[in-house]
Amino acid sequence: MTITKLATLTASGVSSASFSGISGSYDDLKILGSAHTDDATPSWGNTTPYQVMTIQFNSDSSSVYFVSYGYATGTTPTGVTDGWTSYTSAQEISVPLAPNSYSSQDDFSAIEMYVPAYSGSRQKKCRVQGSFMTPYASAGGPNPLSIMGNGGWDNTSAITSITFAANYGDFVSGTSFTLYGISNS
Repeated sequence: MTITKLATLTASGVSSASFSGISGSYDDLKILGSAHTDDATPSWGNTTPYQVMTIQFNSDSSSVYFVSYGYATGTTPTGVTDGWTSYTSAQEISVPLAPNSYSSQDDFSAIEMYVPAYSGSRQKKCRVQGSFMTPYASAGGPNPLSIMGNGGWDNTSAITSITFAANYGDFVSGTSFTLYGISNS
């Protein structure tokens, strides 16, 4: 297996960042990132310390995405909260991966995304995972939040661009995404 760094994006003061012109000469893609937003708008009607970050392939905003993700937060077996969310016919892959201004200003998420067979002629799928610390006072201070999800794009076109966007607000300085091409031979 050979891993080749293809590009790095830094995002500050913008609500989205995109890789474009992705070559089809690799077997798989991997993206490592770290994100934080300036948003102070409550997500899902409450004051959660994170917000949803969306992912689109080839700027396609038609309702052809699907996603399923789970999360866990807590520091003790009795204090763990978990859940699972799934949806289809979405306009993007959405996962709660960007800490916002309700979280510590120094807390950035750790994001990993893997897209196998991205240039093939079959439906595309990906695995996305991330983690960051949340400052839930009810949990007695900082609390780890871990998210693991699977998503897909019901399209047979090769992926040539990937866009990451904050649902609300802008990414802050220090946000970055690095794209790698993986050759399996």
